[in-house]
Amino acid sequence: MDILYIVISLFFGFVIRSIRVSFSCLLKNKRIQESRLEGPNFKNENALKKETQLLIESKEKALNIVSKTERELKLENLILKI
Repeated sequence: MDILYIVISLFFGFVIRSIRVSFSCLLKNKRIQESRLEGPNFKNENALKKETQLLIESKEKALNIVSKTERELKLENLILKI
């Protein structure tokens, strides 16, 4: 009877350890997959930030050019009126 109890305890201990190891491997693989998915997102996010910054700079340049030409046109109109 004692031997049967020992064998059953060893068997259940082995099963529980196997489940625990499998679960930890599953979690590790899931974390690896998530990190692989998040990696490109960070790259895309940085690329979008750079692109947005370039668009803002080009918009500012365009506004400066427009305001500059507008001032020049006003000066020309004043000169023509005189």
